Amino acid sequence: MYVFIVHGAAGWEAADLVAWIGNFASEFREANEPNHKEILSHQPIWKPPALGGFKINCDASFRLRSGKAGIGVIIRDHMGNAIAAKSSPVQDCSSVEMLEAHACLEGLQLAFDVGISASLG
Repeated sequence: MYVFIVHGAAGWEAADLVAWIGNFASEFREANEPNHKEILSHQPIWKPPALGGFKINCDASFRLRSGKAGIGVIIRDHMGNAIAAKSSPVQDCSSVEMLEAHACLEGLQLAFDVGISASLG
């Protein structure tokens, strides 16, 4: 077996290096896949909640080819200051709708965890 050595550092075995390069190339291709989402003609504008209120924004993302999914949540006050935020991967997602619902649930749970009482309206 041949060990690659670069600048005197501990080397990699050829098989490990080939595997690493293959994984890197695969992740690079996936990250640079064309995004076929519909492009909005205008940027949505965040509107603050009423004075003393909080707004929970949540979103979900799903990659069809890899099956990878995740959610993100942020809670802001009436000044736009971030009060809490969370992102996490989601396993075993059956649909985009379920993923979006999961993101909403995580947003409500995060609000509860930081002591914000929910009033929907």
